[in-house]
Amino acid sequence: MIRVSTLLVFSLSFIVLLLLVHSASVTSQSISTEIQLSKVIQDVQAAELSGANSDETRDLAVQLNTIIVIHDELQKLTPVELGKRAQLDQQINRTLMSVDTQANEIATRASQRTSTNHLFVYSSGAVGALIATVVYHYGQLLRQRYRIKRTFQMKIIPRRRE
Repeated sequence: MIRVSTLLVFSLSFIVLLLLVHSASVTSQSISTEIQLSKVIQDVQAAELSGANSDETRDLAVQLNTIIVIHDELQKLTPVELGKRAQLDQQINRTLMSVDTQANEIATRASQRTSTNHLFVYSSGAVGALIATVVYHYGQLLRQRYRIKRTFQMKIIPRRRE
């Protein structure tokens, strides 16, 4: 009788230990996925802040929403469905990597586009200022020539004294 109860306690403790280890591994995967998701969201925000337009960020937002839907579906699965869990985890990881890569590419393109726009604006301002300076200078020269010409065309008329 002692051996049967010892065997029963041992088997129950082993099952409980396996359940704890399994739930801990599932939780750690979920936490690492959530950490990756937060990093990807930060990369998407960085891409948006660097000047990405709405068309570029719309695709990233759709993919992030897809990840959230898949993650919710993953949370609804029972621990018995390991094959489906692994498939959904792989799909989440692939989508996360894809969104992260796209966000970094978009951030690079947007920052280059912003730098090009700034360069264009500053250079056009400098060219405009140069043209305005040249026009002002020639305007002053024409005014001075006109005054000199008018001065030499003057006639001196003596005053009449009465």
